Amino acid sequence: MIKAAIQYAKQGLSILPLQCNGKSPMNTENFPSGFKSATNNTNKIIEHWNTFPQSNIGIKISDSMMVLDIDVHEEDGFKSLKTLVEHFGILPETFTVKTATGGRHYYFKLPKGVTINRQINAFKGIDILTNGYVVAPPSIIEKGKYTVLCGSLENLAVCPDWLLKAFEVSQSRNNSDCTVQESGLQRKPGKKYTGALLDELVSGATVGGRNEWIMRMTSKMLAVGAELDTIYRLLVVVNDNFLSEPLPLSEINATFKSRVKKHTSGV
Repeated sequence: MIKAAIQYAKQGLSILPLQCNGKSPMNTENFPSGFKSATNNTNKIIEHWNTFPQSNIGIKISDSMMVLDIDVHEEDGFKSLKTLVEHFGILPETFTVKTATGGRHYYFKLPKGVTINRQINAFKGIDILTNGYVVAPPSIIEKGKYTVLCGSLENLAVCPDWLLKAFEVSQSRNNSDCTVQESGLQRKPGKKYTGALLDELVSGATVGGRNEWIMRMTSKMLAVGAELDTIYRLLVVVNDNFLSEPLPLSEINATFKSRVKKHTSGV
């Protein structure tokens, strides 16, 4: 464990010791204040791990970094991730860790001037980790070991733009009054994904693209965890009020059922 801790420190990362077989910070003379005591001072690190060699390792998440945490506890975050990737884009290859419970930690750099809040269950089974720490390989807890799957902490991918837009982001590099173009909509920087989704809902669709629009909107609302009844009701309201030419209810029903079946079957 000490070799990994020293290696992280040499890469410029601030680390902290965690409880043996646990994920909580240890409080010692060199690390008295949890993740706030995280350091890359190798002397402190060596002194600690020589005294407590079984301590797990935590990495402090810097202001320029975020970790996409895919959980498989109460919700299967991989299903949510698959839906997001299917409709927005693939994740770039980056430093990726298999967690002790079979989940994933994807480490990303944030673009310059961009910050993002820590968000738990931002989508079903998906957390955004910032402003704290993350358990690092080769830490071990009762359920298993944290292991590196690919990539390097010295060469993190930049968080893709579509992923940033899906969460609560503050882009200090942009003026709050300016707008950016996204899928034909004017969207202010910093707008939450749900806000942009509502805008897209009421923008509707024209003849020729209505069924595809229903499928796309259904998938997006499923990804943010909306209940099926809520999704269906919203589609009917939008069909009646915002489509250039409303679809027959039977056609909405068929398209909606097809999309839900495909989503829930994991296809």
